[in-house]
Amino acid sequence: MDEKLLANIKKMADSSDWRVREDAAVEIKKINDNSFLEYLPIWKKWVKDPNPNIRRNYFNRLLYLETVLLATLIPYLFSRIDANSLS
Repeated sequence: MDEKLLANIKKMADSSDWRVREDAAVEIKKINDNSFLEYLPIWKKWVKDPNPNIRRNYFNRLLYLETVLLATLIPYLFSRIDANSLS
């Protein structure tokens, strides 16, 4: 786990510049794409952070992750359903 990266992302997520906050979200996405479970304990803390910018930044990435997972998972699940078992 890269503590320096996390500190930098947290600082970026609290920036007054929306572009910098968006850069933080991109960094969170990169982590989630590669190491979500490793960083999950950190994300659990961040969603409870008293700073609304920190919470919002991570929630936005979490919603994106859910959307991507659902877009991938739903077609897979439907492909696994045996049409004969539904009749």
